Amino acid sequence: MITAMRKGAAGWVAKILFVVLIISFGAWGIVDYLQPDPDPVVITVGDTEVRQSWVRTQFDVALERLRQRVGSTVTQDLAMEMGLDDQVIDSIVDQQVLTREASGLGLATNDSMLRSAIAQDPTFQGVTGTFDRVRYEQVLFSSGLTESQFLQDLSGRLLRDPLLGAVVAAPPPPKSIVDTQYAFYAEKRQVTLLYKAHADLPAPDQPAETVLRAFYEAEDQAYNLPELRDISAVVLSPELIAKGFDIPEARVAEEYENRLGQYRRPEERTIAQLVFQDAEAAANAVDRLRNGESWVTVASESGGVATELGSMTRENVIPQELAEPAFGLAEPGFADPVQTPFGYHVLWVKAIDPAQTLPLEAVRDEIRQSLALDLAIDELIARANAVEDTLASGSSLEAAADAAEVPVQRFDGVSRTGQTADGGRPANLPAGGQFLGVAFQTGEGETSILTESPDGGYFVLRVDRIIDSAKRPFEQVRERVLTDWTEAQRANQAKAAADQLAETLRSGGDAASAAESAKFVLTVPGSFARNESPAPATADLVEAVFAAKKGDVIVHNGLDRVFVARIDDVIQPSAASDDPSAQQTLTQLRQILDRDRRQEIAQAFQQAVRQRYSVDIDKAAIERVLR
Repeated sequence: MITAMRKGAAGWVAKILFVVLIISFGAWGIVDYLQPDPDPVVITVGDTEVRQSWVRTQFDVALERLRQRVGSTVTQDLAMEMGLDDQVIDSIVDQQVLTREASGLGLATNDSMLRSAIAQDPTFQGVTGTFDRVRYEQVLFSSGLTESQFLQDLSGRLLRDPLLGAVVAAPPPPKSIVDTQYAFYAEKRQVTLLYKAHADLPAPDQPAETVLRAFYEAEDQAYNLPELRDISAVVLSPELIAKGFDIPEARVAEEYENRLGQYRRPEERTIAQLVFQDAEAAANAVDRLRNGESWVTVASESGGVATELGSMTRENVIPQELAEPAFGLAEPGFADPVQTPFGYHVLWVKAIDPAQTLPLEAVRDEIRQSLALDLAIDELIARANAVEDTLASGSSLEAAADAAEVPVQRFDGVSRTGQTADGGRPANLPAGGQFLGVAFQTGEGETSILTESPDGGYFVLRVDRIIDSAKRPFEQVRERVLTDWTEAQRANQAKAAADQLAETLRSGGDAASAAESAKFVLTVPGSFARNESPAPATADLVEAVFAAKKGDVIVHNGLDRVFVARIDDVIQPSAASDDPSAQQTLTQLRQILDRDRRQEIAQAFQQAVRQRYSVDIDKAAIERVLR
């Protein structure tokens, strides 16, 4: 039998079969290498690799912060033109460099440190102020982070923070620098201020229609409608999908029992104490208090040191020897003296707030919503995949909505800021700038790719129509043009009157008489520093005042009023040790200078350490994933 098999194996048919098998097994074994990595490495620092998903996540976080600062109209492309992607890349590289440097110096983290840091983070705490696992998972999901990514980042922070703390630790800034900065920022001005509201000037005569039209034409964009877009969208959000889940009451009750520890608040007692170094004095004090003498009287006459400990749980009482007597009283009152290394303590339990467990009725909706969101997360991914597959097959946005079992939402005539032509905002328009950013990057008639939103949801949109920016017809904005023209004429009148009044003051005229004659309001505010704006002064006026010299008279035409300011005095700051205000300002300035110095040292250290590590950045791959 074996001989027959050997003869068969020597034939050309068997050899072909062997070749086919070899190729099949070979391809099966290396298939992972033939397919592109779905999450490739885009940054390498030494032997540390950073994958594109982490860069994408960090960019999204930075973009959302930028939108919160400057407005939701910042698109992804605009942010990249502003260099946000480079900032994110530099930040990631610096983090990895410092993490490697800290590890090389012997710093390390462990599971206990990670658990403690997470438990103390308020972001992950529930209604009772303790760690909430569900809240933790929701925050990570909303941030676009896996738990392993978050723990890796947290571990790096726990390494980097002590390292940077040691690096920036240095003596306070030199006195000469503090004094120079103090002389500049604490310098004050004393002024005589005269002002008049534009509205107090007489209205100009009704202008001819040609004058109004000329004013309207001279304004380039003041009366323009912004570019508007008609948008159709499929929006998937965990909250929207969660509404479709009916959580049984039994499941809610079961979860309540699982989370019972989160809803328990321990007993708290409001406690004050008197501490004596003598046992007899402490005992006498307790007797006097129990006989009805007031706490204030006994505290002032007995020689004990009185302290308000405030509201405390049994576990929070320090030293712990005081916990049993403080919490052993059945009702508010005075405990027997307790000896500790600090002396003899007389405790007054002023109030008792008993332990409380939130009933199911108080947290039922919270639990039901939490359970529904948990279910919605898996369903969300499935529906997002259904949308993506439907669109990939060439089907319409409407077909994708049907596949996801959600309606197509329509937002007509929407500007980049989310407003319609009449200044309103369409109902249910997704919040934040990401949705509109994608909409205004998508061409007319085109459908965007499926995009993950900061809240953990997804959306895909189609731009049905683009309405180009254009000037509103004159007839439509005539009343606004008339109002603007009238204000401009009044502002010009105010400036002319202020210039004339300023000349009077420069010639030595009396301020009160000149103000009365010109019908300006006269006020002499107290002296002020350059970071102060005493009413009715504005920040722009204060800047102009500090740019002038003593004796100067300046004119500043503001948005709604005109000012004439005479600089009566330049007051150099006092640094006297007996001046509480001066010392407070000096303390604040030292803190600011120390903060700036620490930041500069940290940046210099990061740059120096970075030179010791090889850094490879695949900028083209990063741009592909970000765009």
